[in-house]
Amino acid sequence: MKNVEAIITSFKFDEVRQALSSIGVQELTVSEVRGFSDLYQDSEHEVFLPKVKLDITVPDELVPQVLKTIERVRRTGRTRN
Repeated sequence: MKNVEAIITSFKFDEVRQALSSIGVQELTVSEVRGFSDLYQDSEHEVFLPKVKLDITVPDELVPQVLKTIERVRRTGRTRN
């Protein structure tokens, strides 16, 4: 068994959860966290954005599929500077 941790934007949570469920992941722990991004930094303000941290324990053989699924679904289409 392996533990996979991922931090994603909160508005992508439902989509990621549904995709994980479709590959057989039925249990995960979710925590609300805040993350810093250079994308929202200017000279006067630092913004910590709401994020969701997923903790998922899966059999070793399922880890690559879980990682690929999260990576594919969590994309927002935004680029970083």
